[in-house]
Amino acid sequence: MEGLLMSGYFDLIHQKLPSVRSEREVFQELEKLCKSPGFIHVIATVCLREYTFSCDDELSYEHLADHYSSQSLLRTEISLITCLMLKGEQWDKEISVKEINHLLVRTEEVLQDLHASIFKGLGGTETGEYPKGRKWLKEAIFYAGESAYGSQYIDLSKRRYIKDNQWFVKNKNFTIEQAICLYQSIYRLLNSKLNRRFPNRIDQEKLTESVLPLYSFAFSELVEESAEKAETIRAFLKTFTIEGVKAAKQFSNPTDFNPIDAQPIIRCGDHFILLQAASLCAALYEAPFYWLIKDKEYYSAFISNRGAFTEEFAAERLERVFGKERVYRNVTIEKSKKETVDEIDVLVIYGDRAIVLQAKSKRLTLKAKQGDEHALEKDFFQAVQIAYDQAFSCAESLKLNKYRLVTESGEELKLKNQLKEIYPVCVISDHYPSLNSQVDSYLVTRSCQGIQPPYVMDVFFLDIISEFLTSPLHFLNYINLRVNNRQLVVSEKEHAVFAMHLTSGLRHSRSDKDPVLVLGGHSSIPVDIAFLSRREGYPGEETPTGILTRGLDSPIQRLIKSIDVHNVPEGIQLGLFLLQLYPQDQASFDRYYSEMLRRAKDDGRPHDFTLMPENELGMTIHINPWPDEEAYEVLVKHCENRKYKEGKDRWLGLCICPWTEEIKFGVDQDYPWEASQELDDRTRHMKHPKELSNFRTFVRPTRKVGRNDKCYCGSGKKYKICCY
Repeated sequence: MEGLLMSGYFDLIHQKLPSVRSEREVFQELEKLCKSPGFIHVIATVCLREYTFSCDDELSYEHLADHYSSQSLLRTEISLITCLMLKGEQWDKEISVKEINHLLVRTEEVLQDLHASIFKGLGGTETGEYPKGRKWLKEAIFYAGESAYGSQYIDLSKRRYIKDNQWFVKNKNFTIEQAICLYQSIYRLLNSKLNRRFPNRIDQEKLTESVLPLYSFAFSELVEESAEKAETIRAFLKTFTIEGVKAAKQFSNPTDFNPIDAQPIIRCGDHFILLQAASLCAALYEAPFYWLIKDKEYYSAFISNRGAFTEEFAAERLERVFGKERVYRNVTIEKSKKETVDEIDVLVIYGDRAIVLQAKSKRLTLKAKQGDEHALEKDFFQAVQIAYDQAFSCAESLKLNKYRLVTESGEELKLKNQLKEIYPVCVISDHYPSLNSQVDSYLVTRSCQGIQPPYVMDVFFLDIISEFLTSPLHFLNYINLRVNNRQLVVSEKEHAVFAMHLTSGLRHSRSDKDPVLVLGGHSSIPVDIAFLSRREGYPGEETPTGILTRGLDSPIQRLIKSIDVHNVPEGIQLGLFLLQLYPQDQASFDRYYSEMLRRAKDDGRPHDFTLMPENELGMTIHINPWPDEEAYEVLVKHCENRKYKEGKDRWLGLCICPWTEEIKFGVDQDYPWEASQELDDRTRHMKHPKELSNFRTFVRPTRKVGRNDKCYCGSGKKYKICCY
């Protein structure tokens, strides 16, 4: 099977740099090279290498690994040489394969020189160390690579512009759905040509003729392939076809606006050429912004639709994880009916946890992409800093728990639990190049107990994590680990970090010898395979082997699922703790938990399983077949005793039915530890939990306890006057 790879993430590794020329000098040489007769055949060869993979069976790491080489070219680089090519007069001339290969080798050499010249021109050192200050962001932005898969651009384009369809029909003579259908028709048409030319595998070293015909199609072919009318197809092609030399004339710098990005289709006589299908995907999502923003009469409606799309999409993806009943849109925080304190775009309430999501539609301007520090800082402030400040302010208001929360429907939202942790999340609607680097450079954060560090992402990444992490506990666990380990797990591509988490768990990915883990783009391959399989129909593993596939029906997983469903606040902390256990500790937990369930069924008595993470928290899993009222009194007293004995400020208890393994209720003892003579006497004979690898446990005795025996809680009192 052959297919066009619609996404790619590449490693940008700075090795020791040679003495390089100025950026202007290298750019001029590159332009001269790209204007060589027949250069389009060179670009077609590059696209075959970068965007095509052979797949006989299921997608695997080996199929995609070559596309993550440091020698691979980014879409921005291919668009760069394509635009420079259009400045030439004979770019479509027929040339031999030998000439193609010669030009290709030299082009790659000059592109490497260009990268080095940009890097050193910004103050980078010969050993590859980044310059001081923020000038290096120009290089990071241009070489940032992709943040979305082709299918995401297509899916979200429809969602983003569906409300603007009347404007599309009036001004462009097609709807966004028709534009998407025509893209898909072109994709099928070119893909069929590719598979006919290479029915088995591609060996680029044995090519005997140009591969340009694989990227070329006639108007009549598209009419035959598509169900759309001829006039609709003409309007579409007119919109996304570049005008050639005239359009490329003003392009004189790598970071200038590249017209190829907005119009990826090239007219060549009576044929059309689409070298990068990924560019057309991106253009469907990004180019309409520039059309609509110029219409002064429609401006306000467009801005409203644009903002609504981001909020609605974010809310729907979170509903997929947490359920509609826990996700609220446009929540106002009111001091009184006449005074509004804050407004939350999307609020998630899950037990004693909350996600405060603020959505922004500000994109990176051309001036900022060119490395202007003032423009970069200004754009970032409007796109991210404001969103974070709003999210943090809303989180503070929620922590105070003294204001009215009013939902979009006008109903008051009353919190059932005091919020223990709040996660500020900022979501951007556009591809924001080098977002991680800019967050590290510009974002000014604040701290407050119970408010976690922020997570900044685009809509595409929210789409990805909500696709795989459909369990509330898994979702919260990943966000918690990511925001609190941001400086320890470093990558320009969030996909790589997420893939590492899915395969081995983010908490377990680092070693003591290498506390800081730096991930290259190739680390994202497990997610690439799974996403392409899920969304684009490629045969492959739809869920990366790892935390989501291991021990699906094990005792620990059944308990986690029960916590997910019942939304008991006391269970959430336990669930997060269990998810972060090492595999060997999860196996130990399974053994002891299963044993406690068995004992409770056999003797009809309560049995405890005590866990103590390395912090001011302790937890007891209480397996009790007794009626809730009696079981509750026993668990409250036990948690109070155990909390005092272990010197903890907080102790959680979770009561489980031994037969159904469902959660009955929870207990939360949350107050500072203080010395007490009464509790000293009561807990004098309590034993400390046994150490069990990275956690400790306490198991009650198996024999039945008589009324006059000492109580199993360790208080030293008779059972009948203690926990009976």
